[in-house]
Amino acid sequence: MSSEEKTFLLKSEGGLDTVSSAIELFETPGLAARLMNFQPTVSSGYEQVRGYQKFGTAAPGGAISAKVTSVYSYYDGAVCTKGGKIYFSQDGNSWIQVNKNTAGAFHNATTLAPLASLNRNTSSTEQYRFVEYHNGTNLELLFCDTLGTNPISRLTIRGTSTLEYKYENSIASEWPSSTIKYPTFIEVHNDRMVAGGFSTDKTLLHYSNLFNPLDFAGGGFIDNADELIWAKGFRKNLMIFGRNKISEVISLGNSAQQTIQDVTRNIGCISGDSIQEVGGDLVFLAPDGIRTIAATARIGDVSLSTLSVKINPLLHEYIVNLNQYTISSTVIRNRNNYRIFFHKAGELSKAQKGIGGVLRGGQGGLQWEWCEYRGLPCYSVQTSYTSAGKEVSYHASNDDFVYLHDVTDKFNGADIPAVYQTPEISLGDSGFRKTLHAIQLYAKSTTGYTTSIKLTYDDVADPSRSPPGYRIEVDHTGSAYYSETNYGTAIYGRSKDPYERVLVEGSGKTFNIKVASIGSANYSIQGMAITYFVNGRQ
Repeated sequence: MSSEEKTFLLKSEGGLDTVSSAIELFETPGLAARLMNFQPTVSSGYEQVRGYQKFGTAAPGGAISAKVTSVYSYYDGAVCTKGGKIYFSQDGNSWIQVNKNTAGAFHNATTLAPLASLNRNTSSTEQYRFVEYHNGTNLELLFCDTLGTNPISRLTIRGTSTLEYKYENSIASEWPSSTIKYPTFIEVHNDRMVAGGFSTDKTLLHYSNLFNPLDFAGGGFIDNADELIWAKGFRKNLMIFGRNKISEVISLGNSAQQTIQDVTRNIGCISGDSIQEVGGDLVFLAPDGIRTIAATARIGDVSLSTLSVKINPLLHEYIVNLNQYTISSTVIRNRNNYRIFFHKAGELSKAQKGIGGVLRGGQGGLQWEWCEYRGLPCYSVQTSYTSAGKEVSYHASNDDFVYLHDVTDKFNGADIPAVYQTPEISLGDSGFRKTLHAIQLYAKSTTGYTTSIKLTYDDVADPSRSPPGYRIEVDHTGSAYYSETNYGTAIYGRSKDPYERVLVEGSGKTFNIKVASIGSANYSIQGMAITYFVNGRQ
């Protein structure tokens, strides 16, 4: 005989967990056994990821066989690379080739067009690495690529209504050796350029003269005694990421004070394109997962920690097959959202994968929560701010176009397949059978959403034991609270309640709940209230 009705409140938080045992997950039902294209939020809950769309309507350089392999936000527009040529646009409808021999002078679009091209060696698998340097007058964009056969290039754009362009390549006389002049990564640190990844010597890190980012002959070098992967400024110092160790350079270029000290000799970095700064720490991909170099309470000291323990089985697939993927990463700062993508050649856009982490505050302090991306085809991705302070993200998919990233509620016009599945839930005792009566879904949306809820009992995907899915459709269009909308635009009777209740059926000792978006606008799930009866121990 059924007991009295009970209610269990489930708060959706904690992110994806692929390693904890069933017993451990009984205690943390707000974690996710699957979190695909839903991601944790800074406050609480899981939100459906935003999508992507073409940046404008035109393909840079037109319909040619070469593909867009890299993109970077610069001068309120996008710079992209395609077939050894560099293009720029502020609207995505009109692109201009900028890698022209400007001979040290600025040119407008009309005078730039007939100049000879300074084309670069190219391949279909190249990636470009960009850095910015302000010379006191203009913001310069400098870049190199992964081929190791091209010089560092510098693009400068100035003007407002009429833009002017200047482009140049570094030359042999600016390097201390004719055999060391084609780096595969660069970084700006304390008004110097640092460069490494030379095919002729993979352990050397060169740095330029002060205030002259292309004058390496007037700078110096550091022998890392380990294959260099990347270098990144961190606070006042320069972190050197090797394949097998990580070092820290203090007072770079100061002959009297420059020192180098090891952060660790036990772990290295396997992808420089994974390195990002998030919340004042450096995040990177190591052989055992995603790690951070975090500042400690002691000034000038750092510590290493592993962030991705809960999702390491997912990461393991990428790490052991690293040479099959092109890695790119970015940070969506208004969400504290670190994203790393693993683009695989030959796979369809809908099959491309990535992993996201959100740094959020909780009862135990700051913690990382994780999710999985599916269908975001990022060969190169970058996020920056416009001159008006708006955050904007672009990505390249190794096809003809540049894309706006983290926009709209579609994947280039297609519905976003988003799934959030809870772990097995016991409601306190896995020995008792429970009959579920209703699920109240708490969600936030400005326009509404469409989703389905599917129950599976006792972890058995048997249609005879599990009821069909329950569809929820919510339309907030025209709904409003007092002072939140314009007079005359609200619709009488339209609900803006933060929850929707569905009656359900079935019973089991444990169960899980799967929420799947159905061509939905963006929304976030805060949690659920589960109403049930306890039938007795069986």
